[in-house]
Amino acid sequence: MLESAKIRSGDGHGWRFAEFHVFGHLGRQLVVDVRRGRVFELDEPATDFLTAGVAGASVSVAATDVRRKWGWRRLLRVWHALQQQGLLTRQPPPRPEPPEPRLLPVTSLDLNVTHQCNLACRYCYGAYGTLLTRTDGPFRYGSTEGWMTPEVARAAFSFLLKQSGDEPEISLIFFGGEPLLNWRLIETMVPEFRRRAEEAKKKLSLSTATNATLLTPRKLDFLVRNGIGIQFSIDGPAEVQDDQRCDRLGRGSHASVAEAAQRLFRARPRSVNARATITRRHLDLPAIVDALLAMGFGSVHVEPATGIRNDYGLTEADLPELKRQYTNLAEMFLARLRDGRLFNLSNFVKYVRNTHAPQAPRFHPCGAGRSYLCVAPDGRIYLCHRFTGSDEYSMGDAFEGLRDDLRRRIAVAHVDARPGCRDCWARYYCGGGCWRVNVDATGSLEEPDRAFQCVLIRHVVELSMAINAHLADEEAEILAAEYERDRLPHEN
Repeated sequence: MLESAKIRSGDGHGWRFAEFHVFGHLGRQLVVDVRRGRVFELDEPATDFLTAGVAGASVSVAATDVRRKWGWRRLLRVWHALQQQGLLTRQPPPRPEPPEPRLLPVTSLDLNVTHQCNLACRYCYGAYGTLLTRTDGPFRYGSTEGWMTPEVARAAFSFLLKQSGDEPEISLIFFGGEPLLNWRLIETMVPEFRRRAEEAKKKLSLSTATNATLLTPRKLDFLVRNGIGIQFSIDGPAEVQDDQRCDRLGRGSHASVAEAAQRLFRARPRSVNARATITRRHLDLPAIVDALLAMGFGSVHVEPATGIRNDYGLTEADLPELKRQYTNLAEMFLARLRDGRLFNLSNFVKYVRNTHAPQAPRFHPCGAGRSYLCVAPDGRIYLCHRFTGSDEYSMGDAFEGLRDDLRRRIAVAHVDARPGCRDCWARYYCGGGCWRVNVDATGSLEEPDRAFQCVLIRHVVELSMAINAHLADEEAEILAAEYERDRLPHEN
């Protein structure tokens, strides 16, 4: 249920409503104080009072309605509670102060060591996954067949050391395509990067995102020995994985990925993150997540396939079913919680940690273009890995340095400066939506995907807040810690 109210003038002796949002999920009726980031549970009289405000009633009219239905005593209790919570106020709080539009040090880098891949995932926005030839359109993956050379990798790391300035911690993610195809480069660069970071007196975090089909025991041993984080791209049980993530001959990949996962679980029990892409063809989210947990993954993230022109891509028409599936997933989360089986479903937990103990408002969706960038195999620098191959979002190269025009554009494009975001109740949780999804849907970085992404994010944030209402303090703290441990460095 989406009910929100901007700050309204009232005639209740100077009292006014703050900016709030009222909703109900999972047996809880809740209100969000938008500008303070606080969430409160409501009883029926308080719900009636605030719902009247959503409908446009002044404070006085809302109070009269509650008095007639519930009596003076209940009205006074509701009035006092809403006043104490800041939802009724004589002077509404200002909007949070946005960050200064300055260029941040770059502390995180995706190193796209190759754009080639040994799979042809049916929803991929690369040349192979779509089964189209490279002449059919500008592909961000597969359009450039080159492999990153040691010279480019060294230049990229030098760029990271320089751009991070005085920041003591930096991170680098070996990305692709499928990064393990360029294994020789990874194996060569890791000890060199470690040595150079130590000489620069910086703590270096290394990780990789892989489809795991090439994760042999020798490669796994190297990654584990060198403390390199591993994120698995796996979409669920065999019938889902083999349909969506097959090779170029149409053969499934589940068996090889499951074997590699078991080897990794023995080395890092319960600390491996699975990232699953969900498509129109396979929308049973509880079954997908349950299968991944049963395999042994300790952390799961699901992400819808959008911007794809085939029967795997999700569109606005799929939103009713998709929202129902996310609700089913939230109910599954709570059912496991009641059985004492807490797990990090990061789609919800990233917001649970905010609603449990409100953090600084999110003015941008992620670190892309600010503290995080991507280097393509040829050394060109992009806003993030999803923009590689898109010349409009190139920001220089690792040898010649960084152009700041696009970075300055990102710095000022915070949610309170964007017409499509500034009046949305979820803006400080969402940050404005994925830049790439925005461009694919609207052609603009600044204009959000209101038809699909915005609707889904608001639903997920609501479910997360409802989950939080069921959590004990220690459970929310455990989940927040697990999210921080398992997320990739550039994620918020």
